[in-house]
Amino acid sequence: MGNEKGRTEGLIEQGKLWIAQHLFAAIGAGVSKFVHVKTGDAPALRVFMDYSVSALFETDVYLYENPTLTGDGTPLTKYNMRRDYAGNPAFAQVFHTPTISANGTQLDLHKVPEAGQTAGLVSGVYDPDREWILKANTSYLIRAHNRGALASLGYTTVIFREGEVY
Repeated sequence: MGNEKGRTEGLIEQGKLWIAQHLFAAIGAGVSKFVHVKTGDAPALRVFMDYSVSALFETDVYLYENPTLTGDGTPLTKYNMRRDYAGNPAFAQVFHTPTISANGTQLDLHKVPEAGQTAGLVSGVYDPDREWILKANTSYLIRAHNRGALASLGYTTVIFREGEVY
């Protein structure tokens, strides 16, 4: 993979890295919250996505492909990480709280540890530091399911870039 930090800095310099974030103020015990990612029609280059989730209590984090949705949800603003660069990518949209009929095909599952289970841990974090290359014109769901006994905060970050495969 090479120098990841150098590659990220290069993408920021080129204006090719976008970020969208959402805070779920309360995820009740046994409740799931969702972020919907939708790619556009045939982007010129491949769409790459990396995501992370943090929460106060033990949380299962899922990634699904091709869910059945009856509503996209509330759009999230995507910010270019090069702040003097104009442009908002049409190749991907991000929403929170979509209306879901079926989750779709599960691609990934990870368990976020409860805060305090690791010394100095204020919240559990799932940050796999890996990218997914997304299909064109496809929907994806990121699901955070609180397995704790109390309501939890949940924070989801989605990072996109459009580029060639290394």
